Amino acid sequence: MFSIEHDFDSTVITLVDDSARALSEDITVCAFEDCVTVEQFDPRREDVIRITFTL
Repeated sequence: MFSIEHDFDSTVITLVDDSARALSEDITVCAFEDCVTVEQFDPRREDVIRITFTL
């Protein structure tokens, strides 16, 4: 399952892991004017890992 949100300066696509009991965000893709970011929570580090692609 996924959602697409159009904000003023970006488009946010969120992929949701629907195989677990409670729905949780799995991957978030944010498209800005000058870059695209991909974020995923790492439960081992308890931190969000972010990759940024510049245009």
